[in-house]
Amino acid sequence: MNRRRPALDVASAAGESASAAAAESVQDEVCALVDDNRLSDSDLQVLRGLVDTAQAAGVESELLTAVEDIAGTDGTPPERSVARLAEACQA
Repeated sequence: MNRRRPALDVASAAGESASAAAAESVQDEVCALVDDNRLSDSDLQVLRGLVDTAQAAGVESELLTAVEDIAGTDGTPPERSVARLAEACQA
């Protein structure tokens, strides 16, 4: 009887749960920045700082793409990009 297998399954499930919680936490933080469909300069700086964290956490691709698009802009991001991110947050 292999007693290590159940322990590995539990560890794997715990890791997946932690990853999902991390992704949800980052998504909540991102979405709080655009809950009013606007993005201030300070919000933009925070969003730019969250790109790597969102990638590492495994945030869903639609939301991550919108974050990356906005973070990669110079100056004020286009309103349509901010609206797309807000839409992704509602999904």
